[in-house]
Amino acid sequence: LLGEYVTLVEAIDGTQKAIPLYEELIALNPNDNQGIRAFLATAYIATNRLEEVLTLDKKYPGDAMVELSAGTLLALYKLGRRDAARARIKATKKHLAHVFREIIKTEHPQPKLIPGRIRVGGDDEAWLYWQNQGTFWMATPGAREFLKEHTSG
Repeated sequence: LLGEYVTLVEAIDGTQKAIPLYEELIALNPNDNQGIRAFLATAYIATNRLEEVLTLDKKYPGDAMVELSAGTLLALYKLGRRDAARARIKATKKHLAHVFREIIKTEHPQPKLIPGRIRVGGDDEAWLYWQNQGTFWMATPGAREFLKEHTSG
């Protein structure tokens, strides 16, 4: 119920009000089998709480949630930590290749979506990531170019 409530709070009262509730959910369920860390990572980026994205990432090393993994890359770039961002690209290139391709695209047509399902590594997962965090990439000068430069070849 708290998970449903926090999405309502975010929609009505905004991301800043939702963050403590997302954090509470993770405190109540540290292994986060609900995937709340994806919402929290996006909320942190939306509110420019970039160090908190990095702290969250450390709690879930090697995480498969693309919002946290790719969001951490964006946070590193925004913080000016280019060496760490390059290392992050290299470390996640295989797992996030589909997400990286989506970020670099100039147009983002919606792929076929299966209600209630996301194919890990699929075009749908990459497109849904873009829907969640794409505007932050677009609003960060040079971020997409940096990603393209370090993923080509």
